Amino acid sequence: MEVIAGNSKPIEGEADGYGTAAGSNHIDLDDAEALTPSTGRGKRPIGRDAAKQRNKKSASAATSASSSEYASKMHDLFIDRFSFMKENQIEKNTRLAELAQLEKEKIDRHMDLEERRLALEARRLAKEERVEESKILADEEQILSIDLDTCKPSLRLFYKFQQDKIMAKYSAPPS
Repeated sequence: MEVIAGNSKPIEGEADGYGTAAGSNHIDLDDAEALTPSTGRGKRPIGRDAAKQRNKKSASAATSASSSEYASKMHDLFIDRFSFMKENQIEKNTRLAELAQLEKEKIDRHMDLEERRLALEARRLAKEERVEESKILADEEQILSIDLDTCKPSLRLFYKFQQDKIMAKYSAPPS
């Protein structure tokens, strides 16, 4: 269709865009099956909804096989992952049991060492006590061996008091 500048009317004798000449009432009956009754323009292109539906049908057949394959692979992966996690849990429990055993042995060794240290400390204290007693006995023996008649008069009273105290200590019944 040719449009003259400023004129939007088609020129006579030209096609009007519908396959007929402008101003012609002629209908081609040979193309009647190609024309749809509502538009008269020929076969309509496929619409979006119809295209989607057609694509879904073709894709569903292809994806049903791939989705079952996908589900199978996912199931296998899940089983592999589950067995891996189970093995890891078993190994973890084994390591924890070993660590607990080592900790128990460590505590037992520590307890033995602590008992030995306490026994050594008790022996050391007993020895110190015996040394202190022997020192006290030696001092008492020295005080008792002093002759009060030959000692200085200023010390005589002190040594007499010490000798009496020592004698009282050993002559008293043990409590």
